Amino acid sequence: MAFRKKDPSDSPPDGLRQEFLEFLKDSGRYLCTRGELFGIEAKEAAEVYRRKFRTAGCGFVSLALGYLLTIAAVIGILGSLFAGAGVTLANWTGASLVVATLHFGVAVIALRKARQIGRQAALFEYTSGEFRKDQQWLNPEKKN
Repeated sequence: MAFRKKDPSDSPPDGLRQEFLEFLKDSGRYLCTRGELFGIEAKEAAEVYRRKFRTAGCGFVSLALGYLLTIAAVIGILGSLFAGAGVTLANWTGASLVVATLHFGVAVIALRKARQIGRQAALFEYTSGEFRKDQQWLNPEKKN
């Protein structure tokens, strides 16, 4: 079992090797640039979604508090009905209904605003445009 010495004629010519190495360098630079662009746009998208989820969270918390205050007011009204005292909203039950209404209003406003935040933002617009250009460059016969 003898080892064979590598024959210089087995290796590709220097021109081909050099072109391949340049191709690898260029590909690496291209991928690094795309990665940086993706990172920048991902940070922008994260900020948009952070704002959207924060606003939606505020809306859902207000909705839950409004629901709980409404339940408390209904329990107070039912308690006064069963006690035979009559229904009056000039006590804590009326205040609870007013505060519940305010919470429902805040919830509606916050949820609508959260819905609009997602629609206004055009995320990854530049990257998707560059990918479309690359696709057209790679497939010249499919140009529209």
